[in-house]
Amino acid sequence: MTQSASTARDNDAHKRGLDLLDDAFQALDEGMVLCDSELCLVKYNDNYVDMMHPEGSVPRIGASARIQAQAFADSERFVIPEGMTATEWAESVIEGIVGCAKNVVIRRTDGVLFLASSHRTRTGGYLLSIKDVTEKHRAEEARRESDDLLKTIVNACPANFMVSRVADGKIIYRSIASTARFGEIESARSFFLKPQDRQSYLDALLPTGVVDDYPVRFRKG
Repeated sequence: MTQSASTARDNDAHKRGLDLLDDAFQALDEGMVLCDSELCLVKYNDNYVDMMHPEGSVPRIGASARIQAQAFADSERFVIPEGMTATEWAESVIEGIVGCAKNVVIRRTDGVLFLASSHRTRTGGYLLSIKDVTEKHRAEEARRESDDLLKTIVNACPANFMVSRVADGKIIYRSIASTARFGEIESARSFFLKPQDRQSYLDALLPTGVVDDYPVRFRKG
């Protein structure tokens, strides 16, 4: 095999490797940006463009990340934290990249929420990953609202309501009525008159998970 043929084969293998890397870069769910040690854009995927450039503009390879961050701050597409100027926010973005910050919250003014993390590369550059967590955040908010509503309903109920762990009796939740009756106790063991009374109660409860009209004496607060 001649040297030129060997070189051509090596070049083909190198190109295939780069193509595979590009495919993997584009296939990631996160927005990905690669910067060199001078914080100039080297590579990014389509998800990054969709997340950070929803108006359709495409960042230029070689552009400064500092200039890009300031453009983001001035664009009014992103929420500037209260008490910060646009310039201060842009600088905090750069500090996060250089400092390899993790899970930094970035909010778009249209309600989309991102978590951004920076990673140092072996060549001294930076890899920035951006994850869209909007739906997860909304689900957590809905769950919190549901939990708060349930807690409000339970606290408004005059009946005693308490949740405790089986193993050690540690109280996980108690209603206002339960606190008024039993006091600020840490364990359900505190209001059983005798330790064996609680064990008898558990023996009746655990086989089916339900007891009805179970007679028991408790100690009031």
